[in-house]
Amino acid sequence: MEKMEEKMETNPDFLSSTSSGKHMICDFRGVRNLDLLNSVEGIQALLDSICVKYQYQVLARSADAFQPIGVTVLYMLSESHISVHTFPERGYVAFDIFTCREMKTDSDYRDIYGMLLEAFDCFRGHEEGVMGVCGGRGVGGEGGPVILDRSFV
Repeated sequence: MEKMEEKMETNPDFLSSTSSGKHMICDFRGVRNLDLLNSVEGIQALLDSICVKYQYQVLARSADAFQPIGVTVLYMLSESHISVHTFPERGYVAFDIFTCREMKTDSDYRDIYGMLLEAFDCFRGHEEGVMGVCGGRGVGGEGGPVILDRSFV
């Protein structure tokens, strides 16, 4: 118990924070880069570039290539996690990232979203494109990511 109290004393901002972080959930549909959807190495390279750009500390990586097609890639971060599940036969990717950093805006996540759109080469919009999980409506009711502020309170 002493170690936990000692850690909390060295980080007083943590105790005053009401946010436990941000969470972005995206469904990418109409993906044209089908080679990427079937490549563990390609998905890992994409996630590595995100982690380097935003200085996320990767604690562990886990990945599996399914037969005949599709991959799942999970990154455990010191900040939380990233998960990617691909369905090349449907041109679909489920993407999820949660980080416990204090972020005043959604700009980092919107930039990551843009990186993913470009890498997956997919359409925007409701019929074919990127959709958040809440009934196909992302931020502001438009197609796009669902970005949630998580809170301790």
